[in-house]
Amino acid sequence: MRTKSRLRAMLFVVFVCCAPVWAQQMAPIEPERLAAAKELLQVTGAAKGFEVALIGLREPLQQLALKANPGKEAEVSGTLDMVFKRVLERKAEALDLIAPLYAERFSVAELKDVIAFYKSPAGAKFISAQPQILQQSMAIGQAWGRRIGEEAQREFQKELQARGLRL
Repeated sequence: MRTKSRLRAMLFVVFVCCAPVWAQQMAPIEPERLAAAKELLQVTGAAKGFEVALIGLREPLQQLALKANPGKEAEVSGTLDMVFKRVLERKAEALDLIAPLYAERFSVAELKDVIAFYKSPAGAKFISAQPQILQQSMAIGQAWGRRIGEEAQREFQKELQARGLRL
């Protein structure tokens, strides 16, 4: 579990640190196309998804910090609150980095069609369900990952033993 928490934290840091580099490597995009992509992110509530994903990282990071700092719950929690507040204040920056990904793959007309869907009753319902689905998906993914990891470890040990080797 500790390794997975560290991996998640490292991936988050890599994303935050490397995203500007990735954005600089992309070819220029027409302003109208980029504006439509940004509108799509706005309409779909992508910022809320960013918040939900960040909240999903909080618990593993807090547990990791608490193990390293027993009895310092208030300090760890306060520090996490401060850091997460700073990151959330910069979510528009992340969305500006993501918008070009849509802009380079879809025409203005296609983006407007997708936006129209998300503004429809079915699209609005889809959007409103996403935060809860994302939270539940993360929990399912974590449980599945634990289960598969344990199964792989048992199978690996069994195969090593069959070959006269030890772990």
